[in-house]
Amino acid sequence: MEYPVRNNIPYEEIENGALILLLLRASKTWEELCGRYAYADPAQIKTNTNTFSLLKKLFEMRDLELISFEDKEWNAVQVKLRPARAPATGHPWVGATRGEKSPPRSRGTEPQGSG
Repeated sequence: MEYPVRNNIPYEEIENGALILLLLRASKTWEELCGRYAYADPAQIKTNTNTFSLLKKLFEMRDLELISFEDKEWNAVQVKLRPARAPATGHPWVGATRGEKSPPRSRGTEPQGSG
């Protein structure tokens, strides 16, 4: 299915994570992604509702491991966005119930048992 609106996207569509994933195929930076949404200004994170809401949605999607990006100074211009890779074990939501996040993947830093 082709999503018809890809530029001048209204505020109501900021919560549409599937649309964001679609846009990230072509928009690789914060500036490019903001440029797709009506009234979003990448330099006005603290004062622009559209920009702040979009950034909040990106953080939510990162928490769900749908996308990945590095934390940088958000006033900086070169924030690279990219879709996250699927975990080696399969779907990121396996084992999670609706509304819950999957547990974070192990990074090899689990505490060793005492004794």
